[in-house]
Amino acid sequence: MKKLSLFLIMIMLAFSLSACGGEKPAAGGGQSAGAGQKYTFGVDATYPPFEFQKDGKYVGIDIDLLNAIAKAEGFEVEIKPMNFKGIIPAVNAKQLDGAIAGISITDERKKVVDFSEPYYQAGLSLIVREDNTAIKSPEDLKGKKIAIKKGTTGAKFASELAKKARCNRYLLR
Repeated sequence: MKKLSLFLIMIMLAFSLSACGGEKPAAGGGQSAGAGQKYTFGVDATYPPFEFQKDGKYVGIDIDLLNAIAKAEGFEVEIKPMNFKGIIPAVNAKQLDGAIAGISITDERKKVVDFSEPYYQAGLSLIVREDNTAIKSPEDLKGKKIAIKKGTTGAKFASELAKKARCNRYLLR
């Protein structure tokens, strides 16, 4: 339990430093530079269990983490739900102060935004119905239609696979 608490505190510190980078800490009192401020964070509220809407409220792992950081650092959070593909452009256009949306860290993305330390190790999965025994690997998808989310690392991977297989029949939603 102590390791988990220490881990969460380190995540909060890393996130708050990256979200507020460049600002000088408030003089005296050791209070966060963002204390008393309100920051707008973009989320893709269609990505359970990380962020989703339930009973009119935004909930999930990322929302809980963001709220814990805000509480510890003394700032307010405004959640702005948006399409995942628009989150990084909105940060770059200064329409958002930050984002928390299960964003995979890639070299391409690191060129345009700063990231906190990773707090979740993600990967890609191919999911099929339990009764489907014909598809066991990406190679078995040749000639099939698949559904992926635009702007994600999964979409990029699927596009690369399609080019290799000379199969460009995939469905983007």
